[in-house]
Amino acid sequence: MSRVKPTLHNTDGVADRWAARVRQRVTLTEHVAVIGASCLFATVVYLLLIHLIPLHFSVPESTALNWLTLHKYPKQQDYWAVFSFIGFAYGLSLSLWLIYVSLKSRQ
Repeated sequence: MSRVKPTLHNTDGVADRWAARVRQRVTLTEHVAVIGASCLFATVVYLLLIHLIPLHFSVPESTALNWLTLHKYPKQQDYWAVFSFIGFAYGLSLSLWLIYVSLKSRQ
C-alpha cells in the first residue's frame, strides 16, 4: 500500500500561481518600502496605545537589595513592554504587508 504524503508538490498550484502573480506586479523596492512603512506605523501605534492604556505592575516583595528593589521598579513591566511590542509590531507589519500584496496582485 502506497500512501501519498501531503506536501507542497501535491497541491493544485494555487500558491505557485499567486507567487508568480505577486512577482510580476510587486517589485522588491515596493516590498521593502511597505515593510519599512508598516514597521514604522506599528511602532507609532504601539507607543500611542501604551500611552493611552497605561499598565502598572506591582513591585514584588523581596529582601534583596538591588537597583530594582531600592527604586521600587517592577521588572515584569519591561518584559511585558518588550514582548508585547515584538508580537504587536510583527503581527501588524505582516498583516499590512499581506493586505498590500494581495490588493496589488489583484490589479
